[in-house]
Amino acid sequence: MAENCTLGERVQIRKSVLSTGVEVGSKTVIKGSVIMQGVSVGENVKIEGCVVCKGAKIEGNVSLTDCFVGGGYLVAQGTKMAKQNLVELDELEDDDEEEDEE
Repeated sequence: MAENCTLGERVQIRKSVLSTGVEVGSKTVIKGSVIMQGVSVGENVKIEGCVVCKGAKIEGNVSLTDCFVGGGYLVAQGTKMAKQNLVELDELEDDDEEEDEE
């Protein structure tokens, strides 16, 4: 766990990496995951086997298993996902445009 992380009450973090400025709400479990810089995780969240990119926001009562969450993506309250790539479509289109310019 890096510096400037904020953890709520009864948080469990196992075999995971938390980058700087991560906020984790109470009663949240993070296992086998990488949480990048500036990510906000709500209360009662379960994250297992995930990569959560810079600036993403995960609201409360979410369950993510083996997911990739793109930078700046908002995971809405109550979402339950497994084996999904959660990214903004604009983010994918921007990457394609950059490749075309080269």
